[in-house]
Amino acid sequence: MARRLPSEQTSFLGGELSEDYRTAFHLAQRRVSVQRARNVRPLVSGALKVRPGSTRLAERAGPEIVVSANFSASLRFRLLFSAGSVSILDSDGALVQTIGSCPWGASDLPLLYPSVGEDYVIVAGHNFWPQVITRAAGGTWSLSDFAFAAGIAGALSQPYYKFAAATTKLQPSARTGTVTLTTSASFFVAGHVGTRVRYLGREIIVTAVTDGTTATGTVVNTLPPAVQLTVTDGSGFAVGQAVRGADTNVAGIITAVSGTTITVAIREGQTKFDVSGQEKLVGPDGAAKITAQTEVSPASLEDWDEQAISAVRGYPGGVGEHRGRLLFWNLRDLGSAVLASSLTALNDFNVGTGEDGDAVFEIIKAAPPERVLHCLSAEQLLLVTDRAVRYVPEGPDNVFRPTFATFRKVGTSGGSLARPLVTDEGVVFVEAGGNKMLAALPTGDTVRSWQVVPISDGAPHFIRNPQSLVLTSGNEEVPERYLMAVNDDGTICLLYFQGFGSDAILGWYLWTTSGSYLSMAEIDGKVDVIVSRSGSYFLERFEEGLNVDGGVAFDTSTGLLPLATTTGAILTGPDGAWLLTTETGIADLIGETVSIVDGSVYWGEYTVDANGKIPGIRGLTGAFQAGYEFDWQVWLWPPDMSDYDIPRGRPFRITRAYVHIVNSTRYCVNGQDVAGYREGSELGSPPPLRSETRKFRLPKWGDNQYVRVESAGPSPFELTGVGMEVVVS
Repeated sequence: MARRLPSEQTSFLGGELSEDYRTAFHLAQRRVSVQRARNVRPLVSGALKVRPGSTRLAERAGPEIVVSANFSASLRFRLLFSAGSVSILDSDGALVQTIGSCPWGASDLPLLYPSVGEDYVIVAGHNFWPQVITRAAGGTWSLSDFAFAAGIAGALSQPYYKFAAATTKLQPSARTGTVTLTTSASFFVAGHVGTRVRYLGREIIVTAVTDGTTATGTVVNTLPPAVQLTVTDGSGFAVGQAVRGADTNVAGIITAVSGTTITVAIREGQTKFDVSGQEKLVGPDGAAKITAQTEVSPASLEDWDEQAISAVRGYPGGVGEHRGRLLFWNLRDLGSAVLASSLTALNDFNVGTGEDGDAVFEIIKAAPPERVLHCLSAEQLLLVTDRAVRYVPEGPDNVFRPTFATFRKVGTSGGSLARPLVTDEGVVFVEAGGNKMLAALPTGDTVRSWQVVPISDGAPHFIRNPQSLVLTSGNEEVPERYLMAVNDDGTICLLYFQGFGSDAILGWYLWTTSGSYLSMAEIDGKVDVIVSRSGSYFLERFEEGLNVDGGVAFDTSTGLLPLATTTGAILTGPDGAWLLTTETGIADLIGETVSIVDGSVYWGEYTVDANGKIPGIRGLTGAFQAGYEFDWQVWLWPPDMSDYDIPRGRPFRITRAYVHIVNSTRYCVNGQDVAGYREGSELGSPPPLRSETRKFRLPKWGDNQYVRVESAGPSPFELTGVGMEVVVS
C-alpha cells in the first residue's frame, strides 16, 4: 500500500556536496546541502539567490592581474598588472595613470606578489629586482627600484649571505681603492659585476670578472688590517682561533702561527694592538704579551659573503609587513630564508649585532629543505612553506625579533603558490597540489598555538588549482562574507562560512561564465574580475541585481546608439537601427548572441550583426543591458526515506514539489517553466517580483528522483525552501 510522506528543506548553507555524500544521511551538513549549486550564492538566512551578474568596466589589451590598493577610506584604487606595465584605476573604474617599462613579463604575472602599504605598493617576483609603486601627494604615480638604506661611508643596509662553500676563502689584494679579489675555489660569474661582496663585514663592489677565481673590485669601506704580531710565547695559539687585545679590545682571527710570530686579521675594535709591551693577546687556550706588530696584506679568509638579493642569486618571490618590519622571502637560491628589516626603517636590513631593533635573517633548518612561499601577519607571524605551516610563538612580551625568530612547525601540509587569505578566524590557503583548501586556526594553547584543518572535503571537485583568492568584507547590499577563489580552469569556487572549527558551517558553490575568470580583487565590498571572452579581455565588476555577465549599458532614448570602433570613430546607422555603446568599445560583441535585460525584464536573446546593430528591439525605449546569459541550477538530493522508518532503496515517487520563492520572476522546476508574466499581468510594465509558494506535479517514479530548480532566462530569483510530497510503494 502506498504511503504519502512530507519532506522539506529550508536551508541550503551546506552548499553543493560531492557525489560521495549521496547516502551520507547521518551527516548534519548533508541535510542542508544540495547535489548541485551552480551560479547561486547563499544568504545568511539559509536561502539561495542567483549570483550577481557582472558589468563591464573596461576592455583590456591582454591578460592581467587585478590588485586592490586601499590606502584610506577615500583613496581606494585597483592596480591592473600586465606584461611590462601597470594601470591604476580609481574606485569607479576610471583610468588614473598607466606606468610602462615595468620589469615583469607575461610569464611573471601569475606569480607577482604585491604588498600594499600606506601610499605605496611593493611588488616582488623571482625575475626582477623588487619594485615600488608610489602615489605622491599630488596624485601622480611612479615606479622605482626598491632601495636599501644607506649605511656608513657608502655601505648598503642590505642582506648578505655566503652562497659559496663554507671553506671557500677570499683574499683582497689591498685594503683600499681598486683591488684584485681571489677566491680559493671557483665562484665569480659575469653577473657578479655591479654586485657587492663583504670581507670581514666591509663592502667591495665587483667591477670586472676575469675568471671563476679572480675579479676586480672597488673597496667601499676601508678593509680591516691584517697584522703580524710578535708575542712572548706563541705556544698557546692556533690558526682559526678568535683572539682579542686585553687592553685595546681589538678582536680578530689568527691566520698564521710561526713560533712567536702570529698573523691576525682584525675584525673589530681599534685598528692596531698596543705594542708598548703591556697588552696581552688573549685566546681560548693562552695569553701572551705583544712586543711588536707590522701591517701585512689582507689574508685569505673564510669570513666573507655576498649580497643575498641579486641577478646572480635571484630575487625574492614574496614581500609583506609584520609588526613594523618589511619582510622578503622565497629567494630563488635561498628559499628557506626569511629576511626582515630593522625597526628603524623598512629598507634597513642591517642585522647589526642582533639587538632587538636590528634586522632579522633567519633560515629554516629542515630536512628535506622547505621553501617559504608565504608570510602572513596574523595574531602571530605565520609561514606557509611548500611542506608545512610554521609560526613564531609571539605573545604580549615576546614578538618577532633577532633573538626570537623560532619557526615552530604545524603538521605536514604545505601550501601552493596561490596567496593565502587572513580572516578573522585564521588563515586560509591552498594545499600543495592545488586540490584542497585548508585553514590554519589559532588554538588558544600556548604550547601548540595553531592547527591546520581541511575546509573543502565536502566539495573536492570544486577545488581546481585556485590561483587568486578574495575575501569579501560584506556591505549593506550584500552583508554575507564569502571566500572566493579563481580556479585555473576559469571558474570561481565560492565558500560561505561561519567559522572553521568542528561546529562550523561550510558551503561551497561554483560560478561559471561565458569565457574564463582570470583574476579578482575586492574593493569597497565589491569584487572586480579580469575575464577572457572570445579572445578579448575585460575588467568587470559583480553587481547585485544584474542578471547577465559582461553587461554593456545602452540607452534607446536618443533613437540612435553609437558603436565605438577600434579607431575611436563613431558609426551611426539609419534611423531606428539600434547600436550598442560603451566607453571602451564593444567590437567583441559583433556576431555574438547576447541577452537583453532591463532590470527584471528579460527581452530575449539577440545576435549582434556585423554593423553592431541588434535587430528586433525597435520601438523599445529606456536603459538596457546587453550581456551574456549564465545558467544557474539547484538540484536537491533525493529525500531520505529513513526519516520515516522506511528502508532505503524502496521505490518512491515525488508527486508534488512546493517551491518557496522571494522576489523572483522566471524559473523552471523539473522542466516546467514559470513565466514572469501571468494571466492578468500588465504587459507594458516589468513583470512583478513574486514571493510565493508554487506547487508542481512530478510524475516519474525512481529510486533517485529529485527536485531540480533552474534558470529560465536572466531574471531575479531567490529560493527559500522546497517541500516535497513523497509516495512510497
